[in-house]
Amino acid sequence: MSLFPKYPLLVVFLLLPFLGLSQGFTYTISSGGSDYSITVSYDIDAFCRCNDEYSYSVYRNIRLPGNFMGSSGKKKGGVTFNVGPSTNHNYLMDVSVKGRNNAIFECVFPCEGVGDASKRASTAALKPPRSLQASNGEDFITLTWEKGTDLPNSHDDYYIYRDGTESEHYLGAVTGYTFTDEEVGPGETHTYYIRTHTNYFGGHNSSPPTNLIR
Repeated sequence: MSLFPKYPLLVVFLLLPFLGLSQGFTYTISSGGSDYSITVSYDIDAFCRCNDEYSYSVYRNIRLPGNFMGSSGKKKGGVTFNVGPSTNHNYLMDVSVKGRNNAIFECVFPCEGVGDASKRASTAALKPPRSLQASNGEDFITLTWEKGTDLPNSHDDYYIYRDGTESEHYLGAVTGYTFTDEEVGPGETHTYYIRTHTNYFGGHNSSPPTNLIR
């Protein structure tokens, strides 16, 4: 007489280690000091020993359709979300892995696993310009600086102030990295301030402004 009918559970037990699910995932999220973006890096260490299907979804603060940020079907990788300056959010990641039927054989024991993680990440405040310098002529002063923010060039401009940062000291805004003040006289000394400004992500100004005395 065959022993198989008497020990069906034993057969299942022996097969599961080869056909069942082993799962886990690692998940990091950071701005890396950026004032523009958050990067999610992940590695789904999971498999069903069939043709595996992986997916992940990322939400901000709470799992609602309006907070959905993105998804992917790759097992390992990273994705960057452009969220703007001065953010501080909890990011939720949902991961799933499934054993699919392949083109020739069916997965004998289809398996499915899910996981989730939650981590908080922040972006920096809008960064001020760097390396502000000035050169002067008889009746003008030219300012030059370097971009400090991680925002794309299309997202920022620069507010110029002379001898203070209140509205009455405002000289104008430029989109490049140079400004010439032609309303000065010979022998004058002035203090200049430059703020990075953006209308995106609700509007931001860098603080403190970069300053230079000439």
